[in-house]
Amino acid sequence: MAQAQGAVHEPAAEPTAQAPKYQLPWVPSIIAGAAGGALLAGGALLGARLLGRLPQLGLPLIALGAAAGAIGAAATVAFDRSTGNRLAQKLPGVDEVLVLARNLDKPWLGPLAQDVHHDALRVSIEQFGRGDDGEGDAYRHAYGSALLALRMVRDHDVPAAAALRIAEEIGVAHEDKSSAPADDPSRRMDLHNNAAGRSALAELLDGSGVPSEPQLAERIVSLVHAGTLITLD
Repeated sequence: MAQAQGAVHEPAAEPTAQAPKYQLPWVPSIIAGAAGGALLAGGALLGARLLGRLPQLGLPLIALGAAAGAIGAAATVAFDRSTGNRLAQKLPGVDEVLVLARNLDKPWLGPLAQDVHHDALRVSIEQFGRGDDGEGDAYRHAYGSALLALRMVRDHDVPAAAALRIAEEIGVAHEDKSSAPADDPSRRMDLHNNAAGRSALAELLDGSGVPSEPQLAERIVSLVHAGTLITLD
């Protein structure tokens, strides 16, 4: 079992919000559309070559593939907007991908973040039920950010300070993929609660080593009852 490495103090002060740089699903849609168009064009070119008609059909087929890719990307964006950006919330944002790229020595980080997201959602529903911007939402963000750092320390021997920093980067990157403005109350709420959860974990690491997940969950519940977490409902 990994041990906490030195005193780690992370204040629960609300991080400075920055305007989102990108809005999903534009980037992945363009990439997916371009890839689909390239595959279509490549297959058509191969067929034309096998038929001995590459000189006559090559350029029109490339144009057809590019057009198909553009149409596919535009259709994905339009569909996502019509469904309330559900696709955007399921795909990684550009900043999230950049965080993973900066941690290529941790190939387990992406799957771990996904597992933590689902586990935090499940536990928050068990504790407070479903809902947006209420106690359950606040708990989910605080517990999820802290749980991600905890599992990095416990399961992958990441130093506590580094684990808290990476968890913060992933949390901020996740919020940055939203189209909401930087001062959006819901976004500020989520960032504050993320920081509060990591601060609670840092205190536990300082006091008694690496806590269990039930211990961490109980500590986050106490933050809800103490009014430390922000809610909007």
